[in-house]
Amino acid sequence: MTPIFGDWKLDAALGSCLVLGLRHGFDYDHLAAISDITAVQHNWRSGLRLGMTYALGHAFTVAALASPSCSCTWAFPRAWTTGPNG
Repeated sequence: MTPIFGDWKLDAALGSCLVLGLRHGFDYDHLAAISDITAVQHNWRSGLRLGMTYALGHAFTVAALASPSCSCTWAFPRAWTTGPNG
């Protein structure tokens, strides 16, 4: 049986990126930055708009920096991935 999205290794890598990315978004520095930005606004709509802008801008930056690395076609030497005896 083949995985739904293709290669299971790629699926596992993308899944771990998603989990680690979500965890990264709840780090203290991100929560402090968003709460600082939103707390000084005069109404909740401005705070929501700026908080969403911060989150989307951060996500866009991460995606823009990660996209070129996904298109690379080089690979590690076989000895690095299988070990010295493999």
